[in-house]
Amino acid sequence: MQKKFIQFVSSSACLIASSMIVSGQAQAASWNGYNNPNNFSSSWHPIQYTYRLQSLPASGRVANEDTPWSDSYWPKQRGAMGYRWFKFQNENMDQDVSAAQRRELFFSDTSPSKKDLLNMTADQQMEIIAKLSPLEKYSIYTKDFKYSLVKQFHNSRMGNNPDRAYWEGYCHAWTAAALHHREPKPVIKEIEVNGKTIKIPFGSADIKALLTANYSLQFVDNQNLAIGGVCQKRFLYPTTKMKKGVEVMASYADTDGALDTDLEKLVAKFKVDARRVQASSKDLDSEWANALNMNNLEANARKNAEDPACKGVNAGTFHIVMANQLGLMKEGFGFDKTRDVEIWNQPAFKYESTISDQPVALPANAAPSAVKAVAVSTRIYYADDTDYGWAFWNPTLTNLFSDDQAFMGEYQQYQRMLMNQGDVTEMPTYPAHILDYSNYKYILELDAQGNIVGGEWLTLDRPDFLWMMKAKGYVSELKALPELYEPIQFPANAQVKI
Repeated sequence: MQKKFIQFVSSSACLIASSMIVSGQAQAASWNGYNNPNNFSSSWHPIQYTYRLQSLPASGRVANEDTPWSDSYWPKQRGAMGYRWFKFQNENMDQDVSAAQRRELFFSDTSPSKKDLLNMTADQQMEIIAKLSPLEKYSIYTKDFKYSLVKQFHNSRMGNNPDRAYWEGYCHAWTAAALHHREPKPVIKEIEVNGKTIKIPFGSADIKALLTANYSLQFVDNQNLAIGGVCQKRFLYPTTKMKKGVEVMASYADTDGALDTDLEKLVAKFKVDARRVQASSKDLDSEWANALNMNNLEANARKNAEDPACKGVNAGTFHIVMANQLGLMKEGFGFDKTRDVEIWNQPAFKYESTISDQPVALPANAAPSAVKAVAVSTRIYYADDTDYGWAFWNPTLTNLFSDDQAFMGEYQQYQRMLMNQGDVTEMPTYPAHILDYSNYKYILELDAQGNIVGGEWLTLDRPDFLWMMKAKGYVSELKALPELYEPIQFPANAQVKI
């Protein structure tokens, strides 16, 4: 079975980008054309990657410390950028609701008419507008009281509806925006309508949402670059969590750093936990309940994980791209950190690698030119995507450069919300859920000159694919966005705290 190449489609899930052309010529026998590091080379992104391991730095990060930034992935089941995030700031708000409830909560709002706004006092206008969605605020700013953008993103052709899976959203467009734009600050804009002034408060999250919408609308037509393929099978299984004192099934077990050989143990634990939850609370997703009825669940999980389309980007390719992009070029890139069917795109900005001095045997399927193997441990850092668009007003990176009490209040509010949802069991320390990292272990195969010619993964987790999107301007639907986008300005001598 050939690895399925990425066909990024705008109506799909939390990415899937535009049609891309890659070279079919492999750099080495151990990786096919989809895994060729040279797939990141184009007229708009010329590269001369170094393959010699000793010439690659052991750590590196993007040149701009104030990028990328965290944001919501704007779930499709909540209307994407038409989501009224400010309305749902309540930290006790339980958003784990049915599709019918989501339709009522997120798709049934009536936007204020021009007449409605003109009949309000200035204070009433501010109170009402502050709780509108980013697309509604932009529509008012451009005096589009037909709310064309809201209708466009609530149209089923965009794939935004209450029946979509919780993980489907716009992390691809957010990743591109976060890599290409400095973090926006909140602004208040004024317009004149029939001789009356209307003030429109845009939070940092609003501008981020509009930047995300801008990249989503031009994603398919852009010249994107990709390395790897897309896995369309499940082989990771959820663990339990406590939600309001009740044990339920969480999305995934914490597999970070787990070895590939741990998969069967994780699946076995899932079966025990799931049956306990099923017996006690009846709160078990039908997908996981059906999984319990499968024979040889561990064997099926291993079979899926070993599918050629699900083995992740080649480990040697990953190290070459990461060390060249972040270590030598000081330039970020996007990657899908989730190896199975779900797609979670993140903007990578930093890495740290350690090469073991212990001898390692060459893998059985090593590249023909490989004469030596080394074991590597890598931690790759990325801006995190959130479920709630929690940066209600203040930019997420503010506290990395200065102590901002208003920001920390919002951060703590979001953490309490996560605890209420059962996503965490104790208050994390900043910058958890703003910046995150993944831990990988792998083997690099070297030729007689010390060049990386292949690699094998040791950890269960690994990137599914790597990608880049060319920075472009603004689509016609958002041509007024430059009037709203004002990047935050950190002091020139500010010292980042990570």
